[in-house]
Amino acid sequence: VLGPDINESQKHFAVNDKGEIRFGLGGIKGTGDAAVESIIDIRKETGPFKDIFDFVSRINLRTVNKKTLESLAYAGAFDTFVEIHRATYFSQAEGRNSFIELLIRYANNYHENKAAGQSSLFGAMGGDGFSITKPMVPQAEKWTNIEKLKYEKEVVGFYISGHPLDQFSIEMKLCKPLSDVLNPENLDNEFAIGGMVSMVNIRQSKNGNPFAIAKIEDYNGSLEMMLFGNDYVNFANYLTVGNFLFLRGKVQNRWKNENEFEFKPIDIDLLHNIKSKRFKEIRLIIDLDNIDEEKVGDIMEVAAQNPGDFDLKLQIFDVEEQADVELRSRSVRVDLSPKVVNQFKNILGQEFVKWA
Repeated sequence: VLGPDINESQKHFAVNDKGEIRFGLGGIKGTGDAAVESIIDIRKETGPFKDIFDFVSRINLRTVNKKTLESLAYAGAFDTFVEIHRATYFSQAEGRNSFIELLIRYANNYHENKAAGQSSLFGAMGGDGFSITKPMVPQAEKWTNIEKLKYEKEVVGFYISGHPLDQFSIEMKLCKPLSDVLNPENLDNEFAIGGMVSMVNIRQSKNGNPFAIAKIEDYNGSLEMMLFGNDYVNFANYLTVGNFLFLRGKVQNRWKNENEFEFKPIDIDLLHNIKSKRFKEIRLIIDLDNIDEEKVGDIMEVAAQNPGDFDLKLQIFDVEEQADVELRSRSVRVDLSPKVVNQFKNILGQEFVKWA
């Protein structure tokens, strides 16, 4: 499902001209049925919006208000206007006004002058008779992917353009999906899980000791865990909403209820730290018959553009001779990131890029 688009989305989920499913404008919190229907009607009558200035000058600002504009920007509905990124709409310009507030002022002036022009001699002759200066687009630093997804989820209810854990896709390969954790077959088995802290509740027991209830989320599900006693003392500092955690632990019977299970952490670390602790190299597996100058050049270009702290190893194999040889570069070390891994996979294929 593609995110909402001011020029393609209907009120509800709908298929665009390319056969892709677009998120509906009516599913964005803070828009309202009247505003969404007004936008779609105007678009049908006078064509797609050319840019954000064209949009605000054509819509009915009594129906599409500041809250609506903010929700549309947060959800990415204006991303089709590629010259302006999401953070720009909320950045301050010309004093304390946000760019959205300047756009509203511009649109109001536009309509006032248009109405005055239509009743003047120039209007009667078919000309506008006025010129409204567009506000300058302020310079603003782009939101990080995490910030963008956070706002997206607030107004849409879930992540559309990605997931906060995408930046840790390599580390998450070490983790069991949370939806598979609390099963009887995992009882007393030690393994790793990972995810984002989405809820923390600090409470006090009857004897006055603090304990915590925290929820961890990954791509497939969520898991609640409780920290008492020494576990609370040792791990409570990690329990901050928005933290990305790597947890090693095991499943055990819940206290006083052996028919239920819980995850008991043995060790907790930040996902940011796991790559350097657990991995040392990227291994590229190449069929001897497929080696050519172009492929070698593509590999070296990726390595040169992405220097890092991890060894680059080539494992060359010959199917006919049933032999392989391992080569480690002494001069090249690369970054181990989802971007680099995907670039190598595009050159060699999905199954021929490993890391260890």
